[in-house]
Amino acid sequence: MFGQSKNMPKLNTTNIEVKRYLLNIAKYWIEEFDIDGWRLDVANEIDHKFWREFRETVKSVKEDAIIIGEVWDGAESYLRGDQYDSSMNYPFMHAALEVFARGTMNLKELDSYMQNLYARYRRDIRYNLLNLIDSHDTARFLYECKNDKEKLKLAVFYMFTTIGIPMIFYGDEAGLSGATDPYCRITMEFENIDKELFNFYKNLIRVRKELESLKVGEYKNVYADEDVYAFSRFVDDEEVLCIFSTSNKEKDIEIGLKGEYMDILNDRLVSINNKLNLAPYEKMVLKLR
Repeated sequence: MFGQSKNMPKLNTTNIEVKRYLLNIAKYWIEEFDIDGWRLDVANEIDHKFWREFRETVKSVKEDAIIIGEVWDGAESYLRGDQYDSSMNYPFMHAALEVFARGTMNLKELDSYMQNLYARYRRDIRYNLLNLIDSHDTARFLYECKNDKEKLKLAVFYMFTTIGIPMIFYGDEAGLSGATDPYCRITMEFENIDKELFNFYKNLIRVRKELESLKVGEYKNVYADEDVYAFSRFVDDEEVLCIFSTSNKEKDIEIGLKGEYMDILNDRLVSINNKLNLAPYEKMVLKLR
């Protein structure tokens, strides 16, 4: 059977021969080329039974191969340990757009939204969710920000410090912008990279790699108002406080800390005496212990 395009056949995954053909493909690329996993396009349009068999097949060949499904809304029914390991976290992207690009959701509302999102998934699944702010199917985040780099940086900072796996769509780190398909899929311009933005991404990657708490740590809201958000990430004997401001003005907040703390993101000491002064669009990761 064929759908609207002859180049995109509709396959019956309940047919034994079709199923065997597809599952053999899943094994082939792991066995022959040792790929690290599968990202499954439009994955919610295939039945659950097939994905259960797909998982068994993939894991039998390579136990730690990751399986990520593209699901635009809630993916709870696919993330019960018997199908995908993770899904593309489009609800996260929608929140990032509302908060950082459009300003239609404040940070207090963001905290409530994300706590509700986390509650929908098992703890291990929360840490596997593939957080994104744009993709090949959407307008570039920088385009949505009307090319305001500070807004992009805030979204990227939150993506790298909150629960989940940060995903970078090629070229975002270099300053690529563009509307929806095909403009979001423009060619990478290696000779015209925004070096300041590129270094910002590199620094965030460094911080996340250094801190176990940002990868697997617990998450606790410490402070939230309309335009300032602070949350702690902690594991074993390591704890950091992640703080950012969406305001274009200086802000003073009462944070309940005293002393000097290392801001790992900006490589500086920050003095706090219950109150903390934040510069416009401030972003910091303070080492508490």
